[in-house]
Amino acid sequence: MTCTQASTLHAESAKRRALVCHLSSTPLRLLLRRAPGLLSSPMSSVATGITGVLLNAVLIVCTTICLHQHAQRRNTTGWTRPLFFLCIWLTAAFDTPRYAVLTSGVEYAPSRSETQKIGYALHLVSSCFFFASFTLIIRLWNQVFSGFELRFLGAHALCAFNVALLIFTVACLASLLSYSGTLDDFFVHSLFTAYSAFDVLKNLAYSLALLYCVERLESYKTIAKSVDGGDEVAKKLRGLAITMRICTACFMVRLGCLVAKQVLLHDAGTNSSGLFSYWWFWVSDFVPRAGPALSFLVLMGIRPWHSAARSQVDAARLRLQSGGASAGDIEKSLSHGTSSGQPSNKISCIHDKDTAGGELMKEKTCGPLVTHLDEGPL
Repeated sequence: MTCTQASTLHAESAKRRALVCHLSSTPLRLLLRRAPGLLSSPMSSVATGITGVLLNAVLIVCTTICLHQHAQRRNTTGWTRPLFFLCIWLTAAFDTPRYAVLTSGVEYAPSRSETQKIGYALHLVSSCFFFASFTLIIRLWNQVFSGFELRFLGAHALCAFNVALLIFTVACLASLLSYSGTLDDFFVHSLFTAYSAFDVLKNLAYSLALLYCVERLESYKTIAKSVDGGDEVAKKLRGLAITMRICTACFMVRLGCLVAKQVLLHDAGTNSSGLFSYWWFWVSDFVPRAGPALSFLVLMGIRPWHSAARSQVDAARLRLQSGGASAGDIEKSLSHGTSSGQPSNKISCIHDKDTAGGELMKEKTCGPLVTHLDEGPL
């Protein structure tokens, strides 16, 4: 090998090493190399910001589609479903600026950026819309389970809960926007600590409420299977129960993260840069927000449509057959419902005895249960 050839090979080898070093320093390579460990700042901020913006964009697009489809539907009554979609849309819209700021690479908590404070203030507002949306769901299903309504899930109690959250939020907003320190300092402020304690209580209450709804749904699923034509209703109830379990798990995860956040931040030795990592945001914010929202959007909005006549037929059949009505009675009821143009509004599901002779339960469901399930749960 001549000196010229050796020199050429050495130069090419040096170029390859330089290229490898360059690739290893790119954000994507750093992201891949450090996963699943904690990303370091400012890469953590950039990755968190991009992920948050994308997730909120998905929610905004999905809710916009659901609202458009709901507006195009005929014979649609009720305000609960579109109001739920609107609350989720506002949740995502108000939460987006918080993550948009992070895409610039600025550190999350130690920064004194006024823009970041405004982004976090809007995040607090989005929390109000998020829990208002699930207040609608809990209130509806507490009404459906007539005879077993929990007083703390009544309209007055739920409104008081949301008003208290709004008052806490307004107080935190005023304190945050006038605060001269960093977000790190604000997070250990006595007012924010009280807000976090209320947030923990709120997540616990909503988790228990959803567990209650799941327990009642299991009972109704058993009842639905005992009547003719009830298999379809039982299938829809099963899907709703799974969705509510997902929401409960997400709320409990959020609860644990809130407690851990306050405990660690009040520990003088904790480094907030390590605490607010990319994976922390996945566990404490992305999953607890996107999980429940997307689950109910899929269940309520992204599903085949059923005609109002189908809802009338199913509701009337369940109501009359459970009461022992004849086929002639059913046809008479259906023709009456069609002429009036109004779907059946009440269903009586009665299961008297099981095969062992033990009394299971007698429950009367007040509310458009099957109609809601045919058009989505709300």
